[in-house]
Amino acid sequence: MKKISIIIPVYNSKDFIINCLISVLSQTLEDIEAIIVDNCGTDESIEMAREYLKDYSGPVSFKFASTESNSGPGTARNLGISLAEGEYVCFLDSDDTLESDYCRKLYESAKEFDTDLTYCNLRSVVYNWSSEICKNLPIQDGYFDYKTKTFFLTHFISYFTTYIYRREFLEEKGISFPSTRSSEDSCFLAGALLAATRISAVAEPLYNYIIRENSLTCTKDETRYRDKLNSFRSLLEFARKTGYYALYKPELDYLFIKKGYLITVFNYFVNNDRYSKKDLKDTYDVLNQEVPDYKKNPYLKDNSMMRYLIYLINRHPRIASRVITRYARRKRMKL
Repeated sequence: MKKISIIIPVYNSKDFIINCLISVLSQTLEDIEAIIVDNCGTDESIEMAREYLKDYSGPVSFKFASTESNSGPGTARNLGISLAEGEYVCFLDSDDTLESDYCRKLYESAKEFDTDLTYCNLRSVVYNWSSEICKNLPIQDGYFDYKTKTFFLTHFISYFTTYIYRREFLEEKGISFPSTRSSEDSCFLAGALLAATRISAVAEPLYNYIIRENSLTCTKDETRYRDKLNSFRSLLEFARKTGYYALYKPELDYLFIKKGYLITVFNYFVNNDRYSKKDLKDTYDVLNQEVPDYKKNPYLKDNSMMRYLIYLINRHPRIASRVITRYARRKRMKL
């Protein structure tokens, strides 16, 4: 069995794919594989990858696979999981890179503490410009108890590529990516956090997230908000089916209010030059369908800013649109 399977969905990344592959070849952990999934882009990324690797005979094993059509990164990652042979799996976007010790340090920590999940920190890089360190939440290595899990769910950070996931754990718990095209990664990680019983961390930035102007998260998309909303609906569906909702209802409801609803509306305002009252009402209706008692949520009661934003969106959408778009641009939020 391989130690780690690195799953790389590839879509229109011809300017970055070689650096991505070089970072995989530089890994200091032995017995790893990389699964490159062609997600049916329109450039020569896959051809470049095949050409670069055609004479490679080193210790990293490579597999190529392809989705039937461009169906979003979640579908490509699910295909990669189905082909993986590693004890753990991780995910590398084709325009990002790994530090050479990413696999070794995370795998060693995972084995030391016998974990379902192990994570590191992230370096966010504005291409050819600047970088900053983005930290995951701190944790005591080992048992992932109820109190710690509730804190994770209510202070959610979606650096899902900084994690390695025990493959048998994902299969046993039925954790996969939604087929949506936005926030599918956040919901995958949230599902894994719900189900995990043991977790550990490496407090180093070992994953390099490259921000490029035309990446999916930075490209304007007037309908992405719908996928974002549906992703979080699928998370609640998973939690209800598996019994986790009963255990973590306040936390999951708060996560839906915050990311499923508010961040969806943020996304809508940022990506649409004109808003529709019907779109906003439909989105609010989903909040009421999924979390009908959301006003009683204890975490929301303690967050006056979130309560004010919900009020503003529904009573004064014009003001909300201006406030939210300015805030998102100032904070450089990638919605």
